[in-house]
Amino acid sequence: MTKLPNKPTSNKNIKFNDIAFFIPFGLVCGVLLEAFTYLPYWANRGQFDKLLNDHLPLSSIFTLIIAQIIIIALYHLLGNRCFAKILRSFAHHLSVRISGFCPPIYSILIGMSLSTLLFLWKNSEYIYLTGQAIFFAFVFFMIEILTSNTAKMTDVKHSTTSKEIGGIVVSSVVLSIIFFIFFNNRPIEVGVELSTGEYGIVKKAADKQRESINDFSRQAIVDKAIETNRE
Repeated sequence: MTKLPNKPTSNKNIKFNDIAFFIPFGLVCGVLLEAFTYLPYWANRGQFDKLLNDHLPLSSIFTLIIAQIIIIALYHLLGNRCFAKILRSFAHHLSVRISGFCPPIYSILIGMSLSTLLFLWKNSEYIYLTGQAIFFAFVFFMIEILTSNTAKMTDVKHSTTSKEIGGIVVSSVVLSIIFFIFFNNRPIEVGVELSTGEYGIVKKAADKQRESINDFSRQAIVDKAIETNRE
């Protein structure tokens, strides 16, 4: 008996399946994140933190949003028919890709907000965490809606005004990127791998100082660097 080929899955079905899967996924991960805090330090290696980060490609999404803005601005700035067709295609393609990223993200955040509600009895801080998760879920839901409408701006005919606006947008984005690269004051992250025994020693010392391991390690590195530079 000949097996009929499966029908292609529509975008609406994919979105529904994403929401149906990733809300429980976020809920389970949130509960396990809390449960793992009760394990010894050598057993809790941040497995679910890494897993959640893998499913929240925030840098990729914001990079694609910036690329879409530049492409739409170039579409109106150049006004060339040949380039317009290519740029319009890119803008709509990026809209589809961004819209594909967003449902898993806001679904996971909704699931995470449900998990924090389960632990309200422990600490009132969980109310803030719940609100934070819901807020960012709403942000990515709006990004999904806005990016599809933004792509439609390439369906508008060119005009002198749109050309001027396109030039302003391209210039602003490029200047912002340059400013961010050369005037970025964000702390530099330094990763250090420790064996289980070494981590235990550092944790014990940090607990004595009533500091987090990150703060204690940062200060220890800076103190050692200052001492070395004096020699």
